[in-house]
Amino acid sequence: MIKYCGIFLYFSIIAALATVPILHAAVQNQFVRDVYLLKVTSNSMKPVMRQGDIIVVKKVRQYVTKDVIAYVNGKDKKNITTHRITKTFGNNEIKSYQTKGDANTKPDPISIALERILGKVIFVFPFVGLLIDISQTLHGFVFLLIIGTIIVYQELQFIFNTIRNWYNRSP
Repeated sequence: MIKYCGIFLYFSIIAALATVPILHAAVQNQFVRDVYLLKVTSNSMKPVMRQGDIIVVKKVRQYVTKDVIAYVNGKDKKNITTHRITKTFGNNEIKSYQTKGDANTKPDPISIALERILGKVIFVFPFVGLLIDISQTLHGFVFLLIIGTIIVYQELQFIFNTIRNWYNRSP
């Protein structure tokens, strides 16, 4: 049983290390149609989201009070804010929203028009963004490379030992 837990742990770590470059490429870009992967850069939504989390944002037809949304903040399309809707203004044709970070004391000063909203937060991957940040430094990259190499080496050793034992077994 312990042997299988170890194998599962190794493959989990390998899968996690393999996803770092994929997530790095996907963060801040449209991942699939109307779905974005974004890295949280502040603690304004603490405790729901923390700096370093990766969030999955999906465009939906309608947003309601208490939805956590990501929207373009200002003219720079790379400046994206993720806050909770506190009030809805307007009718079905022209809607805008007042937002506020959960950790903030005051709501955001400007209401958010519907066309500025990227989507609703549907999932949070805690701390994955920190792993991406670490992998972008030289020391972090080398550290992850060494861990990956050790894991691959041990897995190859396990595979070769299994094959050797299989051939050496008595009939």
